[in-house]
Amino acid sequence: MLSNELEHCLNDAFQQARKARHERLTIEHLLLPILDTPKVCEILQSRGCDLVKLKQELKEHLDQSTPRLDEAEERDVQPTLGFQRVLQRAVYHVTSSGKKEVGAVNVLIAIFFEKQSHAVSLLARHKITRLDVVNRLGVVNDIPEEPDSRSSMRIGSIVIHTPEFDRTVAFWQAALSYVPRESAKADWVVLYDPTGRSPNLAFQARHGAPPSRSWVHLDLYALDQEIEVQRLLKLGARRYPWRYPPECDFVVLEDPGGNLFCVVAKPDD
Repeated sequence: MLSNELEHCLNDAFQQARKARHERLTIEHLLLPILDTPKVCEILQSRGCDLVKLKQELKEHLDQSTPRLDEAEERDVQPTLGFQRVLQRAVYHVTSSGKKEVGAVNVLIAIFFEKQSHAVSLLARHKITRLDVVNRLGVVNDIPEEPDSRSSMRIGSIVIHTPEFDRTVAFWQAALSYVPRESAKADWVVLYDPTGRSPNLAFQARHGAPPSRSWVHLDLYALDQEIEVQRLLKLGARRYPWRYPPECDFVVLEDPGGNLFCVVAKPDD
């Protein structure tokens, strides 16, 4: 469960990005309102951080580096994968430590794992590290280390095939308060959880009744697709004879139980 304070931060990040007509909602958008929360202010100021300067540098970066939507475009701001990973990691860390509420400080700690982000670069410039934060909280043992790096994969989307595309997408949008990641195509759309707490749901239009094979499968996002495919084949997966379109970014495999899943090439952005 997200704390009221964190929900306010998320709402503020979305609203500020929408107001600026930013195309993407980034980690830097998220960090900005978090810096105004009392506990985070206390921690950073105890380390000598100039919060006014840090926030100004964040605003300048967002203003200068974030692509903007054209005035005529009606689509909403879309969170980046990094933004989603931060929230998912914060939830994982909190639940792993047996706690129930995710707060702004938990998200700040999770941001430090996004080492290539401008947010972490700015924090480092102000001499703020992850260890500084967890030591100040006195909860080092409650913060799990980075997940096992032996696999670069994660569940990106749960894909559902349906002969009732429009009705099914509308139903799940309303049921889960999910929103489209991009404008829907005629036969494909990915819905995401704006809070970042849950996996994506993707829908693929199909004609006719479902075959005997399940119409639900996993898309596994991989940093190095070929390495992960070879690893999965060694574990017992089999290549499925799929009719691939030109320049596709996925490989279809079959698990030992006959269930299909895809390994999708996804850079860590």
